[in-house]
Order: sequence, then structure tokens, then C-alpha cells
Amino acid sequence: MGAKMMLAGILCAVGVWGAQAQSVVNNPDNKAYWGIRTSFDLTMPSKLKISSPDGKISISQSVYDPGAGISTEGVFNIPIVANFYIEPGLGFYYNTMVIKENALEGLKTYIQNLGVRDARITKHSVRKTGMKIPVMAGYHFDFSQNVRLVLFTGPVLDIGFSMDEYVKVNIFNDSFASSMYKARDRYSEDRMQRTNLDWRVGIGVDIHRFFIACNWTAGLTNSYLVAEKNSKDYKIDFRQNYLQFSFGYNFR
Repeated sequence: MGAKMMLAGILCAVGVWGAQAQSVVNNPDNKAYWGIRTSFDLTMPSKLKISSPDGKISISQSVYDPGAGISTEGVFNIPIVANFYIEPGLGFYYNTMVIKENALEGLKTYIQNLGVRDARITKHSVRKTGMKIPVMAGYHFDFSQNVRLVLFTGPVLDIGFSMDEYVKVNIFNDSFASSMYKARDRYSEDRMQRTNLDWRVGIGVDIHRFFIACNWTAGLTNSYLVAEKNSKDYKIDFRQNYLQFSFGYNFR
């Protein structure tokens, strides 16, 4: 009798464990839900690559240093099969980059030629605002009803609203601003693409519906517009990349 009760207990425990293991990778309670995300963004711009049309001559120059920013997104999680899901979203951002000193040599020379004593550049940055439309495909491992490990990846459409260079000279009260989307004058051209395609990959944890994640977004398209419409003598390639730390909440 005791052996039969022990065997029944073992079988019951194995059945419970099997059901729990099954829910880890195929939770039958999956439902669609909305979520919100707020992210701290670390911008990681690529080097500016200048090459000849045949690719035989190529040089790379670092023009921008990393900067910081913030973004917010709303997402809608749609279960597909097992624990696979699709998650489209819509978000807005404000990001910055630092213009390196070597990219300011022309402006420094101009200031020196003005003959103004003690004039120097004190601040130099790029400030960008825009909208992002991510479409993530992901998978979550449900270790309990309140704890999930999430892996995700997918494309991100980046639509810029503004992208301006700001330079501050100590002897002037205001900063000099120049749009990187619009031509500065009739002798110059637009420099940056407003619309770019990126690719995001990340990992996150959902604990009691609170979501914490880290993801890397790499630029797939060339952000430098001059490369598409400029002379036949050279090509310019520049990519915008981001490292994001996200915090949010899932209404599930």
C-alpha cells in the first residue's frame, strides 16, 4: 500500500513538473496586450567612410563621439504560436552626439581669421528628434506566472523630425545652429537622410508585468544623403547605432 502511494506521488509530481515545463516554452494562457517603454539611449555613431566609386581608395574618419538621449515607445504584443510573438510599436526620441574636435578645424580657422582675441569653441553637439516604428519578433520563456525571459529582434523604421548641429563660441551669447536635413545655402546640399532602416536585437525580463531590457540597434542604411546625390568622385557612408536600456510596463 505504501509503495503504491509513493508511486502515485511520484507520478503526480512528474505530471506537475511536465505541465510546468510545457508552460515555460508553450504557455496556453498567452494573450495579446499593450505595453509602454521608456529608454535611456547611448548613441554609438560609426566612423565616416569616404571611398572612391571603384572602392580601391578608402579612408575612415571619426567625426562624432557617443552621446545620450531618451526615448519612449508604445507596443502591442501579439501571440503567434507557442511562446512566439510579434510586437509592433510606435515611439519618439531625443538623442545627441558630440562633434569631435578634428571636425571643427575649419570653424576654428574661421574664428582665428576674424582676429577676435580669446575666442574659442566651448560646446559642439548634434541634437536629433524623431519617430521610430519597430516591429519585433520574439520568444519568451515563462518560468512562472510572473517571471518571463524575453528574446527579440526585428527591423526599426527611423523617421527624423530634426537633426541640428549646435556650436557655442564663448564670446557670443547664443549657439550657432545648422540643420543637417536642409541645405545651409544654395551652394550646399542636404547632408543626412530623414528616413533610415535599423535592426534591433535584445533581451529582457518581465517581472510582475514590469519590463527591463537591453538592446542594440544597428543602422542598416547609409544616413549620409550626399552619398546618393553628390559627385562621381567619392562616396560617403555613415551609420547611426544605439545601445538602449529600457524600463516599462505590460498591461497583461
